[in-house]
Amino acid sequence: MGEPGGGLSHPQNNFDFLRLFLATLVIFSHSYQLTGHSEGEPVGMFTNGLYSLGHLAVDGFFAISGYLITQSWLTKPEFWLYLRKRVLRICPGYWVAFFVCIFVIAPLGADSLGDYFGAVQVKRMLLRAVFLQGPPTPPIFLHVPHPDHLNGSLWSIPYEFLCYLMVPALAGLGLLGRRRWMLALFVACYIPALYTYTYQTKATFETMSPVIAVQQAAFFLSGMLMYLWRDKIVIKNYVGAALVAVLVLSIRLGNPEIVTPWVVAPIMVWLAFAPWLNLRRAAKHGDFSYGIYLYAYPIQQLIVSTGVRNVYGLFLLAVPVTVGAAFLSWRLIESPALRLKKPRGAA
Repeated sequence: MGEPGGGLSHPQNNFDFLRLFLATLVIFSHSYQLTGHSEGEPVGMFTNGLYSLGHLAVDGFFAISGYLITQSWLTKPEFWLYLRKRVLRICPGYWVAFFVCIFVIAPLGADSLGDYFGAVQVKRMLLRAVFLQGPPTPPIFLHVPHPDHLNGSLWSIPYEFLCYLMVPALAGLGLLGRRRWMLALFVACYIPALYTYTYQTKATFETMSPVIAVQQAAFFLSGMLMYLWRDKIVIKNYVGAALVAVLVLSIRLGNPEIVTPWVVAPIMVWLAFAPWLNLRRAAKHGDFSYGIYLYAYPIQQLIVSTGVRNVYGLFLLAVPVTVGAAFLSWRLIESPALRLKKPRGAA
């Protein structure tokens, strides 16, 4: 797999494109849910709504993060520098999106501004922002197919940050360099992941719980394993295609939860380093994937509140508006924050 001499750690890769693609996939999946056509969602229709293209995309995000964050830690294993980088990447963009949702988007979706702001609890709001819990949602968007949901995408952010903290914790325990122990830990997380998808409802899936944390950790760990075993792994194109076929078949049979923790990360890494997928300059104007993920859902709700009920109409309207919001987020918030990653006085 990958470029000659580059292997699975070559700096030229397609990860930026894959993140943009996955973020767009989330918008497409939510277009079914938010217009009231969840039963027609391409993956959800085979899995009784327990899995979707959006969930698949989030799993892909976690797998990619596991790979890249492990690389980051092992390149420079200094805890406070590592934590600084992770906080600067996640928190500034998230906090601005949080308050944009509270003070801009939610009022536009409220029947009464007085009732809305009267229901906003400042202390609770600030605590949720600090702990990345997503904005509280007083009664808003009451006349849409999926009411009372302000930003349904933010549920994954605290899980991702917990996974970031897991990396130095595992290093401190002496496990990060022991590939077989890491494989055992992944397998230990696989069973709760399987339970979550098979027996829990979608509403429970979106609720913070230890089981969900373990489930998302399984995908993060799968990405970590791909990096830790990068010197041994070779994924030929026919193997990558076979993994995609297994994934599609598992979805068609209604049981993707059995195989996704095992195949999503290899598929992501295969595509990231595939020479034939030459999309390495996808972020040449900026990394908009995080901003797209942060703003897509509330923007879609606003569009639906205007009366749009067509899945493809919502998708086509939401994508350019969301990309515009992501552009502003990158230029005004995320990129300036990332410039603070390097400690003062560093060369």
